Parts: sequence; structure tokens; C-alpha cells
Amino acid sequence: MTIRKSVTLAAICVTLLVAAALILVARAGNARSEARLALAVTTDRALIWNQVAERLFEQMENGIASFTDNFPLRQAVKARDINQLQPEITSLTNLIGEQGYFEQLYLFDAAQQRLCCGDATTLPDVAALLKIKSEDQKPLRRIGRNAQGEPVALLAFQLVMRHEPIGTVVFQQSLASALERFKVVSGADIYLVSGDGQLFAGTRPELFKQISPNLPPLGERVYTRVSSDTAIYATAILPVPGVDGLPLVHLISLSDETAAFIAQQRFEWIAYSGVGLLLILASFGLFWYMRRALRPLNDAVQTVSALAEGNLNVSFATTRNDEVGLLMTALQSMVERIHGIVSHLHSASGDLHHSAGGMARMAQTSKIQFDRQKTETGHVDVAINQLATSAQEVTNHTSRAVTATEDARQRIASSRQILTETTGIIELLASEIEQAAGVVLGLADHSQSVGNVLDVIRNIASQTNLLALNASIEAARAGEHGRGFAVVADEVRQLATRTHQSIQEIETMIHCLKSSSSEAVTVIHANRDRAQQSVAHYGQAVQNLDAFSESVQVLMELTHQIASAAEEESRMVEEIARAINQITLLAQEHAAAAEDGFGQSAQLNDLSHALRERVAYFRIH
Repeated sequence: MTIRKSVTLAAICVTLLVAAALILVARAGNARSEARLALAVTTDRALIWNQVAERLFEQMENGIASFTDNFPLRQAVKARDINQLQPEITSLTNLIGEQGYFEQLYLFDAAQQRLCCGDATTLPDVAALLKIKSEDQKPLRRIGRNAQGEPVALLAFQLVMRHEPIGTVVFQQSLASALERFKVVSGADIYLVSGDGQLFAGTRPELFKQISPNLPPLGERVYTRVSSDTAIYATAILPVPGVDGLPLVHLISLSDETAAFIAQQRFEWIAYSGVGLLLILASFGLFWYMRRALRPLNDAVQTVSALAEGNLNVSFATTRNDEVGLLMTALQSMVERIHGIVSHLHSASGDLHHSAGGMARMAQTSKIQFDRQKTETGHVDVAINQLATSAQEVTNHTSRAVTATEDARQRIASSRQILTETTGIIELLASEIEQAAGVVLGLADHSQSVGNVLDVIRNIASQTNLLALNASIEAARAGEHGRGFAVVADEVRQLATRTHQSIQEIETMIHCLKSSSSEAVTVIHANRDRAQQSVAHYGQAVQNLDAFSESVQVLMELTHQIASAAEEESRMVEEIARAINQITLLAQEHAAAAEDGFGQSAQLNDLSHALRERVAYFRIH
């Protein structure tokens, strides 16, 4: 039997047991309903008796027409003719009495004296009964006692002739007989009780004495249960309306419902006991079915526990064809797939670990190379800084030469022309250094040209000095007339002397310039190989700078050309410095990238090692 069928059968059994329990509860509910029905019947009977009492008075009132419509009878009453009244009353009494309207009939004259009819021993209190106003034509209803103290219902009305009262007719009905007749019909005990709880009339006075202490307070309509020494009664208490001139009267109806109450308790006990027993049986049955159905799952749970511990060599093989068999087959298929995946992960994790180690070694090598490149680039940067210092010194010397040339230009009234600058595009670091070397060599050549010019100036100064000497001799010969010329000759001689001093200073500057140019050439040639070594990894080298040279005829133009060359050299050195700085930044970025790559490779190596440890948790052999 499959688990589904077992569970279905258990559900059917539980449903049947619950249905049986519901039937028992319904039976108990029926018992309670019967008890409530007994109380409702008692209440209905009390209401019916209330209507019967009203009907009793109405029936007695119907007999009034027999007197009011009998004119001879009224004449006999007015005349107090007993002989004439007797046969009329006898005939009328027989007619009305057959209809059950009353038990006794009394006829009184206008002075309230009994004329005839009725039993004198049961005569009611006429003085208290016949207080009727002459203008009131409505019958008077009373519930009271007769001369023997028995409870009776009385109905009195006046006989009138030509608007003059001539007598009174009183109908009397025993309440005890009326209550007994109603008990025969309804099966309930009926009691009439006054407002203070005293019994006025009832079918079983001894029973009323037993239950009266247990009655609720009178005054309102009440439906309840009251117990005596031996029984339980459904009780209805109703006020009785329509009774004139009396205190409030209550009607109490009692119906024995002991059997119904006992049956209710018995059915409730049987129902609750049966429901409890059925629930116990259903629980045991369901437990037995579920235990039997779930027993095959224990093996599956143990096997799954072994699988959870990493043992992939477990087997879920089974020969069952039910749901458990399907579960075991699916688990076996899952284990086989996991076994294949873990085997593949074993081999893949080994390859990954080997690759991660290789990447770590490559990253370490790259890091070392980039660190070395960073060091070499630092050396080049230092050399370029030295070159920039030398270029700055050349610029300073050139500035001093320009200043001296400005003095010479002012003295000799020569003009200078501003030379145009030619800027070349530096493509690679090695070519820029080579161009700087050419510029420095050109600077040395120009310094030599300046020396030649200084020789010319020196000759001119010597000639000027000689001319000044001759002028002084001639002025001395002239005497007083040549004194002014002698002053001019002396100024010319001083000018020649200062020119000679300036030439010596310029020669000193040119010597320093040549020395600095030689040092710059030496430094450039010393660092050119290193620059070419550094730039060999990134691009092409050497781009020749376009040399420019214009022939100038005056010393000012040559001096400006020297200044322009010095400024150009300074700018080129700055460009080289910026390029070296860019290379340094790139080298630092590459070193940082290499460091990051080394960290990533180390992390990958750790991950591959962790993967191997996780995969090693599963046992596949």
C-alpha cells in the first residue's frame, strides 16, 4: 500500500469517526432541544390558559343577551313575580348551562335581594359585588371567593327597563373545575397567585407549597425551570389582565420535564464520552498509519545524513515502487550528478592552483622589473636636473653677455635685430638629448665667433688708444689752443680703456661659457646611453632638431643669437624633464599595477587553495 493510499484511508477513518461524534453531539443537542421545547410548551399552555380565562368571561357575557332580550323576564323581575320568574329562569338556565357558560346563576332585585336561582350555600358576597353605577352598562368581571371560600369567576350585569335598573344577574364559574378541565386538555398544572405570592386557585396546592420557595419574584412575565424535592418543572409566570377591581394576579403554569432533563444529561454524557473515545481511537489509528507510512523514510534520512557529512559513496538503491521509492531514486540520481561535479572540481581546482602559482611568479617578476625601471628612471631624472642646472648657468652667462653687449651697442650706435625662434617637436627622449648636445656644440661655435669679433674690437680699441695718444701729442704742441682737443683725446683714451676692460670680461664670460658647454656636452653624452636605454621600451628615439643659424653682421645680433640658443636649450631641458617625469609617473603606475597584480594573484592562489580544501571535504573514492 502506498503512502498516499495509507493517508487517504486514515483520512476516511478520521472523517467517519468525526461524523459519528457529530451525530452524538446532535443527539445531545436534540435532548437539549426537547428540554427547551418542554419549556416552550409550558409557556404556550400558560398563554393558552390566559386566553381561556378571557374566553370564560366572554362566554358568560354571551348569556347576557338571553336576559336583555327577554322582555317578559324583565317585567317579572321588576314586579318581583316569583311564580312567573321561576319557569322563565329554569328554561333559560337549561339553555345557557348546556353551552357551558356558567355553573351557577343568581337573580337579584333592584334592592340587591335574592329573588331566585342558584345555590344559597355558594352565594357570593353580594354587597361587595354589586356596587355598579346606574349609568354603567358594562358587565363587571370578578375573581373572588364564594360563601364557602372557594375561588370562583363572577360576571354581574344590570337589568334595565326604560333606563331604570330593575335588578342584577350574576353568573358564577368555579375556577377549580375550570383549571382541572384545562389540565386534562394541556397536561400542565395551573395556579393563580396573588401579587403577594399567596395561592388563590390551583390544580395541586401541595405541589405549589413545595415549589413556592424556589419561584422567582412575581411582577413580570418569566419563563424558567423550578425544582421540587422529586422533579424539575418548566415554569411560566404571566400577569392576568382584564380582571376588574382586584390586585395583580399571576398565573403560573408547571410542566414536569424531569424525564427530558435526565435524558438530556444522559445524551450529553454519552455524546461527550463517545466523542472522546472516538478522538482517542482516531489519534491512535492515525499515529499507527503515519508511523507505518513513514517508517521507510528512516533509511533515506540516515543516507542523507551521510551525504551531508561529505560521503558521496552512499547509495539510495531501492526496489520500492511507492513515493519513498521515487524519492530514493531521485536522491540516487542527485548523488551521481554531485559525484561527477565534485570529481570535475577536484581536477579543475588542481589546474587552478597551478595556474595561480604561475601567475604569482609572473607578477613577482614584473614587479621586480618595474621597480628596476623606476630606479633607472630616477637616475635619468637626476641627470636631467643636472642638465637643467647647466642650462640655467648658460642662460645666466648669456644674460650677462647681453648686458655687456647692450653697453657696447650704446657706445658704437649699432642696432640689433631680434632673431626668430624655431621650435622643433621632440618625438623621443634620445633625439631631444642629441639635439641638446648639438645646441651646446653650436653654443661653443658661437662663442668662438664672439672671440673673433672681440679680436676686431680689441684692434679697434688699440687703434683708438693710439689715435688718442697722437691727439694728445698734437694738443700739447698746440698749447692753449689744443687744450679742448686734449680733453677729447683723453676721453677717447678712457673709452678705449673701458672697451679693453669689457673685452677682457667678455672673454672671461666666453671662456666660462665654453667650459659650461663642454661640461654640458660631457653630461649629455654621459647620460645619452642611459636615456636611450630607458626609452627603448616605449618608442622610437632620435629626432634631429633643425639647426638654425643666421649670419649677423653686428655683435648685438650674435649676442641675441647666443641668448636665443640658451633659452631654447633651457626650454628643451624643461621638455625633457617633463617627459622624464611622465615616464616616471607611468613607471610608478606600472609598478602599482604590478603590485596589484601580485596581490590579486596571491588572492587567487589562496582561493584556489580554499577551493581544494572545500572539495576535499567530499569523499569520492
